[in-house]
Amino acid sequence: MTFPYIKNNLTSINTTTSTTTSTPVVNENIEKETSVVESQQIDNEYHPKLIITSNNNGEVHYEFKCTFEINETTKELVKRFPLSMNMVDLNGTEKYHTLKESLPVRIQPVDKVRYGDILLFQSRYLAVFYDTFDPVKQYSIIGKIDNPELLREAVGTGSITASFVPDEIQN
Repeated sequence: MTFPYIKNNLTSINTTTSTTTSTPVVNENIEKETSVVESQQIDNEYHPKLIITSNNNGEVHYEFKCTFEINETTKELVKRFPLSMNMVDLNGTEKYHTLKESLPVRIQPVDKVRYGDILLFQSRYLAVFYDTFDPVKQYSIIGKIDNPELLREAVGTGSITASFVPDEIQN
C-alpha cells in the first residue's frame, strides 16, 4: 500500500528497489538482520509492529501493525530493530524520538500529515503522529500505523516508552 499523496513520486523507489544484487555478507549478525527484513517484505513494503508499553495513564500495552515504505531510510531503520525508544510529546500532535545515529534522508512532498503517519524529520527525529494537519516541515516518509484507532489513547499525554519490532517477535 502506497501513501496516496506520494504515489506519483515513488516510481524511482520502486524501480531501484525491485532489482537485487548479490553482496557477500561478512558479519553473521547482518545476515540474520537481512533475513528478518526480507521475510517481512511484501509488495514493496515492510510490516513491523509498534509496541507502546507505558504512558502517563499508567502501565499499559498496545500493539500496532505498521506498513513501512521501502526506501534507503527504512532499510537502515529496520537494521536497528528491535528499537526501544523514549518518545517525547510535541505540540499535542506527535511523539518523537531522537535517534543516536542519523539515517539517510529522502525528503518527499507531504501534502498532509495524517493520524498514524510515521515520519522522519531531518535525519534523527523519528515521529509518530496522532493528529492530522497541514505540515510546516519536510519529512522523509517511513510509513504508517495500519490500525491507529487506539493510538491517541495509547500515547496519552507526555512521554511514552515504545518499541519498533519485526512482526515475528512476540512480547
